[in-house]
Amino acid sequence: PIHDNQSGRISKYECLVRMVEPDGSVISAGRFMDIANKLRLNRRITELMIEKCFACFTGRDEEFSINLSYGDITEPETVARILSAIETSGIGDRVIFEILESDGITNYDDIRVFIEQVKPYGCRIAIDDFGTGYSALSYLKSYPFDTLKIDKSFIQDVLTENDDASPTGQQ
Repeated sequence: PIHDNQSGRISKYECLVRMVEPDGSVISAGRFMDIANKLRLNRRITELMIEKCFACFTGRDEEFSINLSYGDITEPETVARILSAIETSGIGDRVIFEILESDGITNYDDIRVFIEQVKPYGCRIAIDDFGTGYSALSYLKSYPFDTLKIDKSFIQDVLTENDDASPTGQQ
């Protein structure tokens, strides 16, 4: 859940992939997604996330976000499943697709095509982990992103480290 500090309520949910061990301990995606990618299971995991997230939030009021890799949005079958889920559920206006900037975007026109496909349904787009990949700031002006989620490595020490607090890295 994402909590709104002003209202004290949950404002939305960020849907994340996790594995659960037999003992109940939770394993974050960072510990298994590289292996899943090597085994070419990443698209199947995305398809399961789309299926489960839309099933969970249909009939509810909350907004929710789903992380998508660059590979997800360039895979026609995955995009077709996403569009089908949006059309079937009718809840596109509550979905935020978070495109992982850290995933090595090689063609920003592919992102534009995906955005043009989901925007008519009211879906929003966020760039997640901005600053961890190789994006150019110029792309931010030319694409209709709704949210930019800056990676914590850029801001975690901004109040305590002089180099982080200064726009030029110098005092």
